[in-house]
Amino acid sequence: MLFQMVLQPVDAVVKFMMNAVSRRFEWEADRFACELDDQKVSASADGEGRMSERLGRALIGLHVENLATVWVDWM
Repeated sequence: MLFQMVLQPVDAVVKFMMNAVSRRFEWEADRFACELDDQKVSASADGEGRMSERLGRALIGLHVENLATVWVDWM
């Protein structure tokens, strides 16, 4: 019981830190995607113009093909 009392505050701090790290990585990924908007694809085999368009299509394709999607219970 003493172990649980000590572990609860430590667990709360660890969860907070993991959430902060996760949000930071999400922010960096969004910033990277915004910076791609002005860059042109230098050697594009299929003739596509902007890197951000290719990234968008790739992310949509990954989402559509992802078979591990979490289905939320209606309750």
